Amino acid sequence: MFMRLILSVFVAAVLFRGNLIHAQTPSTSRQFPPGSWTRLDELPAGRLRSQVGQLPPAAQERARQWLRSFHFTSGDLESLHVDRSGGIFYVCAFAPAKATSSSPPVISEISIPITPFPTNLVFHSRPGSANLLYINFNGEAVTGTQWNTLSNRTTFNAVPFSTDGDYSTFSDSEQVAIKRIWQRMAEDYAPFDIDVTTERPATFTTRTAHALITRSTDAGGLPNPASNAGGVAYVNVFNTTSYATYRPAWI
Repeated sequence: MFMRLILSVFVAAVLFRGNLIHAQTPSTSRQFPPGSWTRLDELPAGRLRSQVGQLPPAAQERARQWLRSFHFTSGDLESLHVDRSGGIFYVCAFAPAKATSSSPPVISEISIPITPFPTNLVFHSRPGSANLLYINFNGEAVTGTQWNTLSNRTTFNAVPFSTDGDYSTFSDSEQVAIKRIWQRMAEDYAPFDIDVTTERPATFTTRTAHALITRSTDAGGLPNPASNAGGVAYVNVFNTTSYATYRPAWI
């Protein structure tokens, strides 16, 4: 259930400009529909407004226009963040479970990602749709993205989904979990024309959303983006010409 919540909330932000999030927002929250406000000082005082206000003028203007392009509420402000260039992203924070060890194991004996992904774990909710949500359980070498720029990291070697610490294969219980996660996400997105799939697309287009499920640190034990959160993703970038720069969403 927790994984479903994390995926649903911030992938909804990426794909549908936060509309699914706001359906659950208390009516007392102040609404900020697209284009309904102009000046930065119209935002409630707090961390986000302060961070945007400290950016250089060009980045500040980019952040203002980005925020004006999608619907959010005052309840979202705790989760909304801005990068150095003015890009806006959601961080889905949560109280982390108690650590079981002082540091994660360093993974060096497997390639990232695992190849090939087991055929019995390949699922599609709407085959043939031009819109894809690829749920990646298989690990990923993330390069050339804004995540790399922000972290000054050439590559994030994100490890595959694992509950037992064995990253070279998927156990029976992990396979059950993968199928259930896919089923729940497919159900959540059933009203939309989008194929929720665990099969890696041959080509990533501007209509290919990428949700990467991994641990908080990479194969070398270094932190992944927003490693202390449940998930992080740029908002309102689906089907834009620069989408490749802002993938993946991290869980």
